[in-house]
Amino acid sequence: MASETATSYRLGVLGAAKIAKKNCRAASHPSTSCSVVAVASRSKEKGSDFVNEIFTSTGKTAPAVVSGENAYLDLLADSTGSLNLDAVYIPLPTKLHEKYVLEALSSGHHVLLEKPVAVSADSYRRMLNAASANGKFLQDGTMF
Repeated sequence: MASETATSYRLGVLGAAKIAKKNCRAASHPSTSCSVVAVASRSKEKGSDFVNEIFTSTGKTAPAVVSGENAYLDLLADSTGSLNLDAVYIPLPTKLHEKYVLEALSSGHHVLLEKPVAVSADSYRRMLNAASANGKFLQDGTMF
């Protein structure tokens, strides 16, 4: 099994939804250069169960669980500086995408976004404009 290296892309995940499992398994495969380093969940138990189910057999370090009412924002803010995220994966309900995409981009993270990406074309334009303004990528789930 491959081990984590200095060239690994560090990924945070907002939410412990069922839809996130497939992509987290793929991102954590031993042959990838990606490491999921944190999972945010409003529920500590759900976040821990998610991490245990997905990451136990990967051979990589299990990600931290950021929990609580403000878990998503706490992960994005990384106030301790310990996560050092390159990108975040957002598998939240579509109505929450714009809020957390804009926060992630303004926090300096690339964004992998589950589809559908937005509730409206105007919302998607705001997200695309923010990605461009912050020099970050915004990629929808069709491509990853």
